[in-house]
Amino acid sequence: MAKQNLFDEILQILGEQQALTLFEDLKNNASFQPQMTVSKGLAFAFATLIHSLTFFIAVAGILLIFRGFSSIFLIFAGLVLLGVAWVLRPRRNKMKGSFIPATELAELNNLMAKICNALNAPNPAGFQINSAFNAGYKQQGIPSKHFVLVGLPLWSVLTGQEKVALLAHEMAHSINGDSTRGFFIGSAIHSLSEYHYMLHPDQIWDSSAGLTGILAIPFNLIMFLAAKLAYGAEFLLSFLLYRDMQRAEYFADILAATVAGQSAMISLLQKLHLQQKIQGLVRRYSLNDLEADNLFLEMKKMRDLPPEEIMDYANDQEPVRLDSTHPPINFRIKVLKHHDFSAPKFEIDRDSETLITQELEQFELRMAHKMIAAYEQSLYYR
Repeated sequence: MAKQNLFDEILQILGEQQALTLFEDLKNNASFQPQMTVSKGLAFAFATLIHSLTFFIAVAGILLIFRGFSSIFLIFAGLVLLGVAWVLRPRRNKMKGSFIPATELAELNNLMAKICNALNAPNPAGFQINSAFNAGYKQQGIPSKHFVLVGLPLWSVLTGQEKVALLAHEMAHSINGDSTRGFFIGSAIHSLSEYHYMLHPDQIWDSSAGLTGILAIPFNLIMFLAAKLAYGAEFLLSFLLYRDMQRAEYFADILAATVAGQSAMISLLQKLHLQQKIQGLVRRYSLNDLEADNLFLEMKKMRDLPPEEIMDYANDQEPVRLDSTHPPINFRIKVLKHHDFSAPKFEIDRDSETLITQELEQFELRMAHKMIAAYEQSLYYR
């Protein structure tokens, strides 16, 4: 299993088991402000143990090198341990792809500054424009720099005020108290994924290796069990933090609704149900060899779809979620409807929206080709 997918898999399992229970507990909350709980305290203690293990591996490597200076084997073992400690060192996951400095997208950055001012949140250092039907928030470096990821397909189906809600939701993650986005716990989760990735053998028995393959079975079994132990540790840490993560997502929705308005935030969430329609559109362009130039023009026609038509794409019987880190969309909408909001703190004007649209049009053709290529590539991996 790829290390970057391990945390998502665990969140998927927890989401299927706990989403409804957490929704029932949280929907009537008067406040979603972060609080110290027993589970969060245990998570911090567990993360401390994980970082301590990495520290002791590094110390052991240094001791082997300096105390075994007359033995090549001990020096080599010490260097290996130092290498392992370096791989496991506390750090955040690197952001995939490149980012654009905020100053290079002046109109988008200007809008973002107004939203951050309304949220009392830090301004992002840059943006990433990608082909996902999603958006995201990342922190990188020490001290932390903030980045917003904008999926152009999702952006294209939104109205101006829905775009405000989207950006406000993402930057709300910088102030909503999500422990997994903090350096200490986030880097502990990353270290456990590295443990699992390094320890997990490709196979227990390599039948093509003859006697060597047979002799390696006990070693591979030990490695396999150690990898499962790392998986269990990450599952436990995720379990302890899951409620706080979901609370943070609901809180980000509420903070975004205070900035963009309740109706804009709800209509944004409803439009997340258009993901399959977008996938169908990309499939049609690929199978019929249509010109990629028009793909985003067709997406933009979905901006003004009536809510009842959008909700036809939703399955009320099965909770739909954007990805493993988010609560089901229908739960998020119900929580918003359980709260009262005053007038929006910020409303975008048509001129600003037009300027931002023109600024981002430069990415549309490249993203269209990327989406079609990704669909065609997926046909070979089914």
